[in-house]
Amino acid sequence: MLRSIVEEANLTRGEARYLRALAGECAKSGRPVGPRRLSSVVTVSPPTALNMLRRLEEKDLVEYRPGEGAVLTDRGWEAVMELDWRHGVLETLLYRLGVSLEEACDAASSGELCIPARALAKVCEYLGHPPRCPHGDPIPHPPWAPGGDSR
Repeated sequence: MLRSIVEEANLTRGEARYLRALAGECAKSGRPVGPRRLSSVVTVSPPTALNMLRRLEEKDLVEYRPGEGAVLTDRGWEAVMELDWRHGVLETLLYRLGVSLEEACDAASSGELCIPARALAKVCEYLGHPPRCPHGDPIPHPPWAPGGDSR
């Protein structure tokens, strides 16, 4: 059964950007990330970062503890995995169609939230469930996507 967290949460590009940044920082440090640190990564003010963390917390994607920082919830990690899958599938499709790697990446970034997961699952299937994007990075395949197994 298809269960797109990105669609359920109606993620914006800004929210996706913060989720990815938080995931990267949490993965690097293994600890919660404060608004000040996050703000330096996404180049905004700490109050702006804090507002976004609270917005993501309302969507059950982030858990924020004042004085400690923020971590992704399980649902937040699933959303990041889905975002990476969406990007990788679109980038692979465009690259295989002859679009330059840089342009394919830019277009995938612009379109990854615009295409329904059900349609992307069909594209992924058509592409043979690529294990890696054209950059060589792994494409995580959500368990709910046809052929998906979190490779």
